[in-house]
Amino acid sequence: MRIVSFSIVVVILLLTGVTGIVESVDDIPKADTLGKMAYTIFLAAFGCLGLGAGVAVLARKPWAKVLILGWAVTVLAADLISPFVWPWAGIVPTVGAIGFAILLTSLTYSLWKAAARSREQ
Repeated sequence: MRIVSFSIVVVILLLTGVTGIVESVDDIPKADTLGKMAYTIFLAAFGCLGLGAGVAVLARKPWAKVLILGWAVTVLAADLISPFVWPWAGIVPTVGAIGFAILLTSLTYSLWKAAARSREQ
């Protein structure tokens, strides 16, 4: 079970890391307002933190926890400001995105914590 939890955490962190970096680079020319600039910065931040956390988890570094928590905060921040940046998205997709972000970040942290605990025993 530890290997499965560990693998899921690494895949989630690396995929969101790559996605955050690619999307932020793509959004730079479109960031014509302060809100869009902030959103682009959050995308780049959770991309870098996701990649860093994925590598730290793979290397079994104790400071992976700090990167995972930073990644979770920036993912949630990006989802929380997105309805103000793109108000045409509507409330249902926004609530869905925020709910998914909360689920994804809490699941990732829980799986990482479980894998770390089983490694200590």
